[in-house]
Amino acid sequence: EAWMSWAGKAGPAIVDFGAPVAPISGAAPTIGGYSILEAADAAALETLLEGHPHVASGGTIDSYEFIAIDGV
Repeated sequence: EAWMSWAGKAGPAIVDFGAPVAPISGAAPTIGGYSILEAADAAALETLLEGHPHVASGGTIDSYEFIAIDGV
């Protein structure tokens, strides 16, 4: 329920809701899942992530930006 509540707040900023992930080789996981969000800038992303259920349950969120590759 917390996830759906947050998703309703984030609305169209959610490009891909994502999924939990696990390493194939059995190695220790370095990430627990992903989502793809769209925001105007880092400040807008921080606002969008306020109240995110992963953080509310004690987790952390690392943010990465997609970088355009010329000619691709």
